[in-house]
Amino acid sequence: MKVVFVNRFFYPDHSATSQLLTDLTFHLAKTGIAVHVITGRQVYDDPDSTLPSNDLIQGVRVNRVWTTRFGRQNLLGRTLDYLTFYLSG
Repeated sequence: MKVVFVNRFFYPDHSATSQLLTDLTFHLAKTGIAVHVITGRQVYDDPDSTLPSNDLIQGVRVNRVWTTRFGRQNLLGRTLDYLTFYLSG
C-alpha cells in the first residue's frame, strides 16, 4: 500500500498541521506502509528558510515544491503562497 499526503508544511516545521502530519506519516512508515509527502520548501514562521527539494525522513519520502515566499505578513501574499503551492504540486 502507498499513501500520498499533500500539505503545505511538513517536518521539521512546527506548525500544527505539520506536527500532526509528521506524527501520522512516521507512524505509518514504521508499520511498513509506503508514505510520500508533497509539501513546500518553507518553514511556517520563517519564509526566508529553504528546505531541500527531496528528502527521505524516517522512511517517509518527501518532495518539496517551489512556492512564492511572501509569508504571513498580508492576506494577498499569503494567498499567492498557497496558490503557487497548489499549482506547483
